[in-house]
Amino acid sequence: MDNIQTAQLNLAPGVIDFGAGQPSPSLLPLALLREAAANRLDQDDASYLAYGIEQGDGFFRQVLADFLSRHIQLPVDYRSLFLTGGASQGLDLVCTLFSRPGDTIFVEEPSYFLALRIFADHGLNIVSLPMDDQGLNIEALELKLSQHRPAFLYTIPTFHNPSSVTLTADRRDRLVQLSQQHDFIIVADEAYISHL
Repeated sequence: MDNIQTAQLNLAPGVIDFGAGQPSPSLLPLALLREAAANRLDQDDASYLAYGIEQGDGFFRQVLADFLSRHIQLPVDYRSLFLTGGASQGLDLVCTLFSRPGDTIFVEEPSYFLALRIFADHGLNIVSLPMDDQGLNIEALELKLSQHRPAFLYTIPTFHNPSSVTLTADRRDRLVQLSQQHDFIIVADEAYISHL
């Protein structure tokens, strides 16, 4: 059989690809996942092999909500969580649900290159906002809000990709205030948990 590729791992030995945004396979908990799968397969319930609920497995969403509640120190209701196959699918759904072709959205400059492709595929008008060593420049955002009415603002507030900057707590608070005042959604691509 031909060498069929099943993952985004086609690297020469010793090469670390920071573009893919995924850990080395050597860091993935294969033994733990094998144990979890065996535990589930040992149960006398085949219903989990059927199509799942649209939002994603309820037990997993409950555990995730508990985890997020502890780490962000705000209550997270599992019923408000929706699981996707990754950031790309999630962003595609956000664009489908909360924007129409021709709508304006705000993004940080620089921004995650795959997100920009998804936004372009949806025909969105992308307006870039500058960043500094404290993250998104809120004064620039306020100026752009006087000129545009965005459907949403896409941000990577924690360990920004590709700049690695983390948005300060004060700026996060002001961003939320502005989103409420100007009625736009904040799409926070939180790949990493912050302890701000």
